[in-house]
Parts: sequence; C-alpha cells; structure tokens
Amino acid sequence: MQISSEKAISSGFEFTPVELTIDDTISWIEETRKPGDALSGLARSKELELIEKLKGMNANKPT
Repeated sequence: MQISSEKAISSGFEFTPVELTIDDTISWIEETRKPGDALSGLARSKELELIEKLKGMNANKPT
C-alpha cells in the first residue's frame, strides 16, 4: 500500500532530517530513563519476574 504525501507537502509539511530525529530520540531517552532501565528490551527486574513466572508455569506441566 502506498500513500501520497503530496497533499501534506503542498500544505507546508516539512520533513525532519533523520539526524535530528535520532538526536531528539536519544535526548528523550536520556531525559526520561530511570536508573536500572534497559536501553532496549526489558528492564532486568521485569525480565527476572517473567522468568520466575515461566518457571512456575513449567513446574505445573506434567512431564
């Protein structure tokens, strides 16, 4: 599926350079990140919590 951006551009829309988008995203992550938060994926505490739940689920399965 393709969507034309012609209408947006003719109305004055301007594309943000990808470098600026990347810089803004990194700044936002640095400003909102809490100590212990993962830079990607799950926070370590959440990962451990899910592992324990999985262990409990597997313990209830017949072998």
